[in-house]
Amino acid sequence: MIESRKSLFEGIIIGRKKLSDNIYHVEIELNKEFSSYKYGNFVMLHLKEESRPLLPRPFSIFKAKERVLELIFKVVGLATNLLATRPLPYSVKLWGPLGNSFPDKKDMFCIAGGLGLVPLYESIIKGRYKKVFVGFKNKDEVYFLRSLLDKGALISTDDGSYGEKGFITEFFYQCIINEKDKVTVVACGPRGFLKRLWEIEREVKNIEIYGSFETHMACGFGVCLGCAIETPKGMVKVCSDGPVFKLKDIFGE
Repeated sequence: MIESRKSLFEGIIIGRKKLSDNIYHVEIELNKEFSSYKYGNFVMLHLKEESRPLLPRPFSIFKAKERVLELIFKVVGLATNLLATRPLPYSVKLWGPLGNSFPDKKDMFCIAGGLGLVPLYESIIKGRYKKVFVGFKNKDEVYFLRSLLDKGALISTDDGSYGEKGFITEFFYQCIINEKDKVTVVACGPRGFLKRLWEIEREVKNIEIYGSFETHMACGFGVCLGCAIETPKGMVKVCSDGPVFKLKDIFGE
């Protein structure tokens, strides 16, 4: 839950740039300093729209320092279209950091699909991972290419328009089957992407995968129940129980 009003912020979007096809980066100047956060935490952002009511939306934290918060998003609906097109400066409200975080262990592997790169990017750049895999649909959706290549990331596109051709999960599989030691893996991407990784985990046996899940949510701290998903062990709330889970806790042993 939100512990105090220190988690609530007024903000002004002061900068915006397009990174690739329908993917944007924004800088938000806050009315006070943003508290420390961990990789995998998120914020709930509320946009003002006079023509119709809009529920708050969750966004993974890309970067935050002092009174500046940075987010990256893909235009998929009305709220994100407003973020991409509304004249600046643009006033918003938000609360966070929310949720849990990815584990921090030595020699981890990292795999991201599309926008799933956002919460993992800073830790990739800081060299936290032994191996990095990043997949995109096509070359038009590739972003942060140079810095990813500098870190030795294997990059694929579904259609082969850049890098290796095929799903990044399959390149990860080809690599991981040769690992003899126990490997911890952090992952973020669409649900189908995470489910395929779970299938790989069940087959390979010597890996443990933590995935960050995305769902619809309106509050971010476990009250609205809009983010609840069913697991073999019962319902979990992605916002307050996650968003990072062991894949076997969501899909089964």
